[in-house]
Amino acid sequence: MNTKIPKAIDVVFYVAYPYYFPHFLPIGKALLREGLKIHYVLSCKQNTVLMESIATEEGLEYSLGEEKLSTIETKAIVFANVPPETLQTKAKTFFLCHGTGTKQCGFNKALEKCDVVFVEGQYRFMLYNKTFPQHKEKLYQVWIFQARYGDKQQ
Repeated sequence: MNTKIPKAIDVVFYVAYPYYFPHFLPIGKALLREGLKIHYVLSCKQNTVLMESIATEEGLEYSLGEEKLSTIETKAIVFANVPPETLQTKAKTFFLCHGTGTKQCGFNKALEKCDVVFVEGQYRFMLYNKTFPQHKEKLYQVWIFQARYGDKQQ
């Protein structure tokens, strides 16, 4: 584990639960290939040993503790759930909608709190643009398993 958080981090991924890794890893790897500095902040709420094991096995730069999100110097923080109410940051906040079926995974709150919201697939993107026209500028469509930001569609 890298206990010292490096300077000049471009993107931080907040991993609240182990099942967020499959959503974040392809994106993180693509950003690394583009030369960006990536760091993962792992939650200490549950499954800490498992998450550290995954992060170590994947060779990730990481640290433990949600409280680091408010102090870490970065350009962007990516969440797969709504950011904590207490979060104070100058970084841009991104929400990676990872719902399946009819689950919206905190989508309404994410629209209020995050700067950018990534939405899986065309159906959800069109639905959310229609349902939340006041947040249209925040919505970006991404494809499932696509390891890049995707294209903004109007």
